[in-house]
Amino acid sequence: MKKSIIAVIFCCMMLICVPTSVCNAKENVNTEIHLDYIYTRGISASLYCNGNSASCGLLFSPVESTSKLNGTLTLYDISANRAVATWSVVMSNGVRSVSKGATISKGHRYRLSFSGQVTTKGGASEHISCSTEKQN
Repeated sequence: MKKSIIAVIFCCMMLICVPTSVCNAKENVNTEIHLDYIYTRGISASLYCNGNSASCGLLFSPVESTSKLNGTLTLYDISANRAVATWSVVMSNGVRSVSKGATISKGHRYRLSFSGQVTTKGGASEHISCSTEKQN
């Protein structure tokens, strides 16, 4: 009987503690998914919103320094359901980052996404992608 009471008390404590931590979670958490690639150490998109201005960045880290990156970087206005800007991205010869700017609207939510192809000097390739979202 004593073990049953302890088990019930423990379950009640869990029910009280877990919802409290969930309620304290912030709504504007930046969620990113990182995938493992063969020819890419890392790729990340960064988006900074300040009033009517957005600063969009892409950072690429290849396994081989001679790898080339080709793809498209897109800034999308989720609130208005439209693309704000699209840029063609080509990185080679040691270039590993790109920075772009765009005019945006206050109060909207934006997604910056990249989709492209990494090609090694030997001709091997893989598709890579990343994205991030921010509220302005």
